[in-house]
Amino acid sequence: MPNRPMLLSILLAVALASCGGATTEPHTTEGPGTSGEEGEELGEMTDEPQVEHRGSAIETIGITPPERPWAEMSHDDREMYMVGKVLPVMNELFQRQFPDRYPEQGITCATCHGDDGAERGFTMPSGHLMPLPAQGSPASAALARSMPESLQFMRETVTPAMGTLLGAGGYRCSGCHTSAP
Repeated sequence: MPNRPMLLSILLAVALASCGGATTEPHTTEGPGTSGEEGEELGEMTDEPQVEHRGSAIETIGITPPERPWAEMSHDDREMYMVGKVLPVMNELFQRQFPDRYPEQGITCATCHGDDGAERGFTMPSGHLMPLPAQGSPASAALARSMPESLQFMRETVTPAMGTLLGAGGYRCSGCHTSAP
């Protein structure tokens, strides 16, 4: 069986291909040895591959629950599901809402799980995201006044989408965010 990095690479390639994929156009140096004919060496790549996104992850893979309940998935299955479905969907949602804050490929595992996510087994809430004050508290009212667009997006889009993606009815903000003291 392939190792975890290889599986992640395969899953990411499948996810990219399923959402319109990416094209990579390697650029090679001009001159002798670049034709690729038998017995000749290919030139070295001079540029990074260019990625062109041509589709919507949400339209292609949807915001639907996992085929198997989250609680029944192994750690590796959960990781593959997060990388192959949750990450592309959340990327698209955040990029649509906040294109300047979350440019292309702006959401990563560390965005929600923190830089120490792997060491903690990717448990949530991570403590990496902003702690939220108790509902109805003065601090909650102040937060609502200071960032109404963000809170509305999280409440009406992100939280329901994450709950659906995880197959968790009644998913709440506390699934990702800790509580403020």
